[in-house]
Amino acid sequence: MDNKFTFDYRGRKIGYWRYGRPEKPVIVALHGFRGTHHGLLDIIKYLGDDFEIFVPDLPGFGASQTLPNGEKHNADNYAKFAAEFAHFVSKETGQEKVIAFGHSFGTLIAARLVCNQPKLFSKLILAAPISKAAKTHASASVGRIFFDIGRVLPGALGERWLAAKFATMAMSITMVKSHDKVLRKSIHAKHLAHFSDFATRQILLEAFESSYRDDILSLAKQIKIPTLIISGKLDSIAPYKEAIQLAEKIPDAELDTIENVGHIMHHETPHEVTRLIKNFVQK
Repeated sequence: MDNKFTFDYRGRKIGYWRYGRPEKPVIVALHGFRGTHHGLLDIIKYLGDDFEIFVPDLPGFGASQTLPNGEKHNADNYAKFAAEFAHFVSKETGQEKVIAFGHSFGTLIAARLVCNQPKLFSKLILAAPISKAAKTHASASVGRIFFDIGRVLPGALGERWLAAKFATMAMSITMVKSHDKVLRKSIHAKHLAHFSDFATRQILLEAFESSYRDDILSLAKQIKIPTLIISGKLDSIAPYKEAIQLAEKIPDAELDTIENVGHIMHHETPHEVTRLIKNFVQK
């Protein structure tokens, strides 16, 4: 199954995609900052035989309209949206409990989601989790400056700055650790195609502020379901040492590490990521 559908969230139309096989364990998958559902397709195609996967474009990105009533596009409000979406998925599939998956910014949402709705989820999977707030990392200062410039530039100029090809390429180059030229080129092309598919400058800036200030460690003890943390050993955005700290704080967590890969292991090592997910769910 590989079709686009629409979910009504308080009068706003949210695009989502449904993959895999009915009657298999259900995953609700949440993509990262600036991304769309496209970013998760490399692992979804390997999960499809064993799971049914529902993946929305977050409100304000891709095929989804913005949040209603002027709500800020941050992890807390996205978690409220994701809770309604997950309840819808549960009813749609007839499965009382589903699995929550998040990558990067999506982990901020997924962690809040299972804290708010613990009875709805059987397991939580956090890939490249934002354990500590990005603002605590010295490397985040460059991103802070870039988005602050986009904030102060007037009108369309600010929009063009935030969507500029050079910025997307800079982020992509920073994240890709593989030395395979063909793979690197493919990942860069995916980022160029989908990283600037945001509704407005304000929405992107709101999401950035959340990605910059929010964390999971402060919620860790509230996560009461079995949790898998997948960390790339070379991740400079969500460092491996912080993933260790997160695994120690969540009551029922296990940490799996992928060597020689960074923040976008779902693009660089999709087979390994899906193997870890399948092993975890089958336990």
